[in-house]
Amino acid sequence: MKLGLGSIAFIYDNINRGKFKSSKELLLNAIERTFNFAERNDIKICELILDPPEILVSKEKQAFIDLCNSFPSIKKQFHAPYAYLSLCTHNPWILNATIECYIKSAEVSKAIGAEIFTIHPGNAQFLHQSYNGVNNRLIDAVSFLLEKIKSFQLITSLENMPKMAGFFQNHDEFNKFFADINRGDIFLAWDTGHTASCNDNIEELWNKLHNRIKNIHLVEHFKKNLDIHPTLGKGSVDFQLVFELAKKFNYKGAMIMELHKVEDLPESIEYVQRFF
Repeated sequence: MKLGLGSIAFIYDNINRGKFKSSKELLLNAIERTFNFAERNDIKICELILDPPEILVSKEKQAFIDLCNSFPSIKKQFHAPYAYLSLCTHNPWILNATIECYIKSAEVSKAIGAEIFTIHPGNAQFLHQSYNGVNNRLIDAVSFLLEKIKSFQLITSLENMPKMAGFFQNHDEFNKFFADINRGDIFLAWDTGHTASCNDNIEELWNKLHNRIKNIHLVEHFKKNLDIHPTLGKGSVDFQLVFELAKKFNYKGAMIMELHKVEDLPESIEYVQRFF
């Protein structure tokens, strides 16, 4: 297990500062701040996200790649954009845009030397109430995407969703997806806060899916709030059990702190380091 840092806290912080002229400028600054914070705090892994993903189709893409390569001591992971995107949608225009975005994201993942590539399944909304229909659409979309990006040799992980998403929320759903897709090149990015919001049994999750877990997002959860990513150790997530299970099943990957506020990071780092 290795402690890592997500860039999303610095993205939110830059949004709140309100001094940037474009999303591209804001995101590049947030990525640089993420790397600098990681170096100051001896964190060796950073998970990066570009959302909105304008950088992926602009001249700033090379600036992003160069910025990542200027921090060679930090291992990179890439989290694909997810706002307005969905792999389980029955809307063909959104589905095609999602797949195109994820192919571009895989390309940039390879360019920055990232091995772990995390994607979202999307939300089950409106006419998506049929679980089999949504699950089958997700299987078809993920299978198609994996064929398109297989030359990049990434470890592609699909993230579990929070309660409000209405889909891909518990270990029974994950088991069905992995059994039905029947591929060895798709894995699980496990978000602890999302699981807490769904009241899933994490011991059963690990017992059945430990071989599929390749990325972990350390996220806290408050029972009466939505997905706000507060200071670790302040909410309902049993992090003691999280780390016990990770050690029991010999998890070797990253533990990415995914918080929404930069000011919550120092206390969160101090809290989780006791488990390493």
